[in-house]
Amino acid sequence: MSKYILLLLLPFTFLLASCGDPDVELESSSYQPKIVIEGYLYPGTSPANIRISRNFRLNSPLDASSILLPDAQVKLTRLSDGRQATLVFNPISLAFEYAGTDWIVGNQEHYKIEVTAIIDGKTLSAAGETTTPSAGFALDLASTIAGSITYNEKNPDGTYKTFKLGYTPSPGVDFYAIGVTALDAKVDQFIYTPVNRYGSVEEKDSSDIRESLNSLKYSREGILNYSTSGLQEYDLEWYLFNFYGNYRIVIFATDLAAKNFLLTHKDVQDTDGNFVEPKMNISGDGIGVFGSAITDTMFIEIKKP
Repeated sequence: MSKYILLLLLPFTFLLASCGDPDVELESSSYQPKIVIEGYLYPGTSPANIRISRNFRLNSPLDASSILLPDAQVKLTRLSDGRQATLVFNPISLAFEYAGTDWIVGNQEHYKIEVTAIIDGKTLSAAGETTTPSAGFALDLASTIAGSITYNEKNPDGTYKTFKLGYTPSPGVDFYAIGVTALDAKVDQFIYTPVNRYGSVEEKDSSDIRESLNSLKYSREGILNYSTSGLQEYDLEWYLFNFYGNYRIVIFATDLAAKNFLLTHKDVQDTDGNFVEPKMNISGDGIGVFGSAITDTMFIEIKKP
């Protein structure tokens, strides 16, 4: 099975498109207000955590309080039967969700989100569609290596032990995103000499760790599978882990919209210096991504020698 390993940077970042000269001209005339949609549907759950915000002028002072659009009108439609639901803003999560319990996202269903909001005195509208992945994706416990591994622990043949994902894919899904969260991320838990078989790692002192704690807490990776059937296995290399202690690892079997966005969102300049946009499935007066994924979760622990 052929696999390509792709490093992902999340979450969604605001992007400016231009062309020709590699210098971006920050002119007021190039700014157009846009609705920013960042949302994913997960089969087996109610719609939630749909983030609706706006873009802003890069050459003007930023009023962070005006980025979110809590008064936006957000409607979700299941296109197979036309059923609609209104999503409401949750001031705790700062995102939109379905307030009831009678709407559960299904597998291989086609959904459309429609958003209307007033920005800079203008009424704007944006929409996006996603088809949720087919059922099938799940961790295979028999071939998954989780639990605890002591740092620098080796196999009988002298190679380093690694955690491993074993999973059955969903039919037609060829991209899987991996999110790694260090649950015990602290300065005194940092691994100062990581095992990285792909190259050296810059040494850090405690002040570096403290300043970068939030970014070091999270790692992410992606798997692009050209085989979408049969048992799949994937080693979680040591460069994903910066701390001793417990970790939560979430695997996402993504739809096409999420895959396209995650694979292109950081490649915004081509070899000629032209600036390009990532692949976004938002139409109208909007940018961003509206996708879907099936998830599964595993927990591991890295022990000090």
